Amino acid sequence: MGRKPIGNAAMTSAERQRRRRERLSSGTANDPLGDFIIKKQRQEIEALCQEVTALRAENAALASDRRAAFAAALAAALAAEREENATLQQQLAAALAGAKPKQPKPTKPTPNDTEAKLRKEIRQLRRRLQNVAESGKGTLFISIADRRKIRAALHPDGATDPARRKRLTEASQIFNNLPMSEVELD
Repeated sequence: MGRKPIGNAAMTSAERQRRRRERLSSGTANDPLGDFIIKKQRQEIEALCQEVTALRAENAALASDRRAAFAAALAAALAAEREENATLQQQLAAALAGAKPKQPKPTKPTPNDTEAKLRKEIRQLRRRLQNVAESGKGTLFISIADRRKIRAALHPDGATDPARRKRLTEASQIFNNLPMSEVELD
């Protein structure tokens, strides 16, 4: 059911809209509750703006107080560091006055350095020997670089011919299943 007509004849939508626009432009909206709510909201907005202004002023005051306190602490720390620096310079001057002349560092390796290098080499050789002893009979010893080269040569991805791809796949599987031990060569 539609809206009841105002007057004897029903108004069209255009007439109703025209009347509403006239009422809104004249300022007589005939909505006291809406006017009250708008007035109340404006008062709340004004109160909130005043509160924000007060909080900004308070924040600025606190920030300047914090900056002043930080500057004072920084100045005190700087003064303490300068005092410590002066004390250390005095101690250094006193130590240098009574110090012996420095001995030049030896450029030739000392027997201890040579001995340490030989011990390290012996440990590496023992590790290699232990790896060889632990590997089973028939184990192939190959360097890591050589193994990479052989695997790359046997890899089937480079082949375009299906028969060649099949042969490379089989050869790669055979090579990967061989008992091998990788050896680091110097």
